Amino acid sequence: MSVETPSDIAAACLRVLWTDRRHFADGMKATAAAISRSHELIAESREALARAATIKLPLNLPETPSGPADRPPICIDCQLPMRYLVSQLDAAHALIRHVLFACDCGRTSCQAVVAET
Repeated sequence: MSVETPSDIAAACLRVLWTDRRHFADGMKATAAAISRSHELIAESREALARAATIKLPLNLPETPSGPADRPPICIDCQLPMRYLVSQLDAAHALIRHVLFACDCGRTSCQAVVAET
């Protein structure tokens, strides 16, 4: 059995502290790199939004349907033309408009209409 001297104990503690410090420094470098990358991604996102703001999409779609949807669908229950209720742009696709028709009998019909470019 060997007896450890105080200097051996201190040296072992210093080795552990240096190892912990190196691991901490490596973790800080990784954290700093991740923060830097997130700042770069934010800057790229802002640039993409600025570019997207300059793109002109044909958003002057009419409020009422035009083209093939001028004629409302025929109700499958009572065989009468349905009436136009409302139309709304699609949330994901700027060129698609959802048109809702209703019949007096209570049946509804939703049609997707693609805008002409």
